[in-house]
Order: sequence, then structure tokens, then C-alpha cells
Amino acid sequence: MAFIGIVAQKKEENDIEKNLKSYFEIYGQKHTIFPIQSDNIENMKNVKFETILMCADTICKEKQECLRQMIQSAAYVIVNADSVKTTILKETKAMIITYGFQAKATITMSSINDEDMILCIQREFVNINHINVEPQEISISLNKLLGNKYSKMGSFVLELLYESQKNKKSY
Repeated sequence: MAFIGIVAQKKEENDIEKNLKSYFEIYGQKHTIFPIQSDNIENMKNVKFETILMCADTICKEKQECLRQMIQSAAYVIVNADSVKTTILKETKAMIITYGFQAKATITMSSINDEDMILCIQREFVNINHINVEPQEISISLNKLLGNKYSKMGSFVLELLYESQKNKKSY
């Protein structure tokens, strides 16, 4: 079972949770998604997350130490490189996967129109199921996912991270 923590604004968090719910249901994978907010982070600091998705800097400065502890124990940390400006990622041993418009992000958006967006995986990484996700361009239908472009990207990065041989998509 996957324990996934999401640090985001409430609307973005809801969109990502709905996107992932349908993805995990299709492939019969068990998961639990936890919203991580300033008001609940102290109660969750001992939860060992497999993955933490950081879409925004929503944790207040007084509670950053709790977030740092969570990140230290996670296997993967997915970060919106355009919005998250925290320095607590420097010490982590987790695999960090960045996404956004920044040229140095692991996954960037190379183009977008009304129907789809083209994501460019710039650096290879190994996902949770030990599958190499190689550099490539992938077209994503905007109609299939809820939310803004960043929540759609974050959802898709999580899909890539949890993809297995039996549900491997051909892009």
C-alpha cells in the first residue's frame, strides 16, 4: 500500500487526489493519500510516507521542522520547481523529482494547447516498481485530468512513479 503525502493548496490537493483515485482504481493498486497542512502536520510527523508531493509552500515556518522530518523518511519527493522554494530538501536522501517550466526540472512542460500538453522527461529515474522512466516526450490529454496545469503535471508524475509493468502505458 502506498502512503502519499500532498503539500498543496486545498483546491489543488483535491484535484490531485481525485486524479490519483481514478488512476489507482483502474489498476487495482492500494493507496492512501494524506493532505499535509500546517494545522495537521504535527499529528502526522511520525507517518512514514513513501512519497511526498510538494506543490506549494503551504507549511508555516514554525512547522517546517516537522516537514523536514517527513521528507527525511520518504523514499521519493516530487516538487513543483516553479512554486516550492524551501531549503529543507538539500539534506534528504530521498529521490527528488522536480516538475514545472524551469529548464532544469526533471520533467518540464514543453508545450500546451487547449487539448493537450507535451511533457518532456529530461532525466531518467527509477520508479517505485523498479522500472526505468527514460527521457522522452509524452502527450497528456488535458480532458482526462482535473485541475490547473501544475496539479495535472503533479498527478501525472505520481502516475509515472507508481506505474508497473502490467499497467505500463505506451506513450
